[in-house]
Amino acid sequence: GSIDPFIPIGFKLGPAVDASGELPDGREFTDVREYQTLVAKDATKLLRNLARQWAVYSTGRAVRFADRPRIEQVVQRTLSQGGGVRTLLHELVGSPLFTGDDNPIEMPAEVLASSRNVEDDAEATSHRMIMTAVLPAVDSPVQAEVASVAPSETAVEYSFDEAHRVRVRVIGLFEPHRVDDLKSALAEFPEVLFVGIDDATAEATLAYAATSELFRNGNPEQIVERMNNRLRQLSGHTLGIQPPVATPRDQLERIEWTIRGLDCQACSLAVYDILQRMPGVEHATASFHTGRATALIDPTKTDRATIEAALKARGVTFE
Repeated sequence: GSIDPFIPIGFKLGPAVDASGELPDGREFTDVREYQTLVAKDATKLLRNLARQWAVYSTGRAVRFADRPRIEQVVQRTLSQGGGVRTLLHELVGSPLFTGDDNPIEMPAEVLASSRNVEDDAEATSHRMIMTAVLPAVDSPVQAEVASVAPSETAVEYSFDEAHRVRVRVIGLFEPHRVDDLKSALAEFPEVLFVGIDDATAEATLAYAATSELFRNGNPEQIVERMNNRLRQLSGHTLGIQPPVATPRDQLERIEWTIRGLDCQACSLAVYDILQRMPGVEHATASFHTGRATALIDPTKTDRATIEAALKARGVTFE
């Protein structure tokens, strides 16, 4: 067939795709719509997954174990209001995860009323996402026997030595607590061992298992690249690794600012991202706890005036 009479591009239909399948609990489906119906019966799981992903995007760090009760609170508050995605977003922005406060911000009554689903309004129901729509029951779903899961293999224990250590620059350490996030991510990375870190430069020393499949026969550049790829996966793309700074530490200059409106973790991440991307900035921090940002710069490549101009152009104001 053709896409458009005026565009000389054609297409061919491929073989039919089998859209049937089976959920982990044994329930089967014959097409995509039936799959959506089965999945949508448990809105809690969908809301919880969305809340976890949005928490990463809004705070700039991976979800920690200690965050789970607060994420669950966001989900339960959303469900108690009969809300869906929009209510979930309101609750997440008003939660201690985003604000850093002890208690969530209560949603105004007029916003609460506008975000609640109205089940009797057919038009409103048609515009809701599937997770909050009232769906008809599935006729006679097949309850297949769940296959037994084979026990997992014993984890491989790797050995480390001083000959196989690298010094790297860690990207994403915009606040002191981010070092804990780095350690948590590396705890799930058995081929790498955290040795230490220089807080002033965000340069970490890591040992790696040279005999592991991941690092075997790798040159220094490949070792760092493979570490970076795995760390980004484990941290939800909030942490990364680069080669260390080439300029000697005593030739770098530290600059500090007090930022107006730096009052949440998302703001801290935004300021950090601006600074870290600038040429000549080797390391940066931004903390909503102190309201201050810092940059460790190579004075031969940039200066305070250049950085401040870039920050002001992005809407950052100074005290």
